[in-house]
Amino acid sequence: MVCWCETNEKEKTKAIADADAKDAELVAEIEARSARFGTLSAEIAKTKDEITANTEALKQARDLREKAASKFRGDEKDMVQAVANLRNAIQVLSKHQKTQAFLQLDGPVLSSMRVLLRSIALKYEVLVAGREEAQGRKGAVLLALQSTTEQAEGEAGDAAALLQALNAHGGHVPEELPLKFAARLVAEEAGRANPSKSFLQVGAKQPLYESRSSARSAGIYGVLTQMLEEFEAELKTEQKEELDSQESFKALSAAKEAEIEAGKTKLDEMQAEDAGNAKALSDAKKDLTLTRKQRSEDI
Repeated sequence: MVCWCETNEKEKTKAIADADAKDAELVAEIEARSARFGTLSAEIAKTKDEITANTEALKQARDLREKAASKFRGDEKDMVQAVANLRNAIQVLSKHQKTQAFLQLDGPVLSSMRVLLRSIALKYEVLVAGREEAQGRKGAVLLALQSTTEQAEGEAGDAAALLQALNAHGGHVPEELPLKFAARLVAEEAGRANPSKSFLQVGAKQPLYESRSSARSAGIYGVLTQMLEEFEAELKTEQKEELDSQESFKALSAAKEAEIEAGKTKLDEMQAEDAGNAKALSDAKKDLTLTRKQRSEDI
């Protein structure tokens, strides 16, 4: 028969050995979980920063796109109006071309044409300035326009007055006439089925553009026609660039939103793991304390 004291000693020895083994396991687990806690904390902080940065980048890109879109809408509206004004002015002049008449317009129509042409001239200079900045050269139409308008300075007659109005740096035009009102008057004149009575017909034997005034009006017609082509081309280019910008933003927005969503998913997973790891670490520390307490009692 084995003495009870020997059995008790063996049980204590085994309990101590088991406690030592468990102690080692718990220490290793605590070290691993503590290390993982530090890694997760760093990765969570980094992911939060990435989400914040991507969110801010998307906001800035959206703000820039909205500002660019707003500017485009304003520029497009101005360009469309300029094109409409040019077409109406050309229509008014085309009646003169077809009737072989001296250009002699009613006072309100002439004043409106001058206001309209000055506005167009200023817009055209802005258009050419942008082109010069991009291409480093001045447009042929602007050079011809400057030469023609300079020659018309000081001359009398409606055609000369219109040419002078096309000189953006020339004398004053009737500024008291609002552009909107002037555009409406010219549009009404352009829409008339027959030439205005203000066109003075010339004799059948008189050759077309015989006078200096007729030649001037022919020059205006040619210049405005070329300007119209350039305005329409620029409008088409700007509209295409805006569509391209919209598509680029959509792609950028989709990519950033995907990055943000992926970051949030990753953050949720890491935070869930971090919470589980923190609980397991706490449990392991408590278990280690109990194990060591029990071992002390077994000695």
